[in-house]
Amino acid sequence: MCMVDDKDVPRDRSGHLVVNGAGGVKKTKVVNGQEKILQRFISVLIPTNEHMLELPGAQDTLPYVGMLTAPHLGPDEEL
Repeated sequence: MCMVDDKDVPRDRSGHLVVNGAGGVKKTKVVNGQEKILQRFISVLIPTNEHMLELPGAQDTLPYVGMLTAPHLGPDEEL
């Protein structure tokens, strides 16, 4: 994810920005016998989903949130 200008963000009919949210959920995990407190990242995509068109096709061929993990490189970047 990256910062974008407000002018590049879609708006609803009232002119309000349609933005997604992010949050975290506390998660406790035992690592090498020691308890560690971690945070799980949660994406809230409901605002965007409300404004997207329904795509035809079988469920296994449609885009899904896991695709957000794919790297997006700029023209002068490389892995």
